[in-house]
Amino acid sequence: MIQRIKWTARTFDHELPVGLFAAVLERLRGTPLRAAVLLGEVAEPLRRTRVGDGWSAQEHVGHLADLHDLDTVRLREYLEGAAVLSSADMSNRRT
Repeated sequence: MIQRIKWTARTFDHELPVGLFAAVLERLRGTPLRAAVLLGEVAEPLRRTRVGDGWSAQEHVGHLADLHDLDTVRLREYLEGAAVLSSADMSNRRT
């Protein structure tokens, strides 16, 4: 069985070549449509089904939507040359 790693335990090296920027951006832009298609193929009750203490598929997608505001703020900060970007709310109060 594949051992899942908690999101908060993951690390990122930020070493993607600049040449992949366009591909990553397109992947991000397409995420809402891919999520809608994937959830649309699943019956409503199943989309809201939780396994143990985990979130349902619908809650995961809702969480990504909640994070969009933070993405927008961080992008603005980045473009303005901020030394430090806004931090995430690790308690997920909004979700």
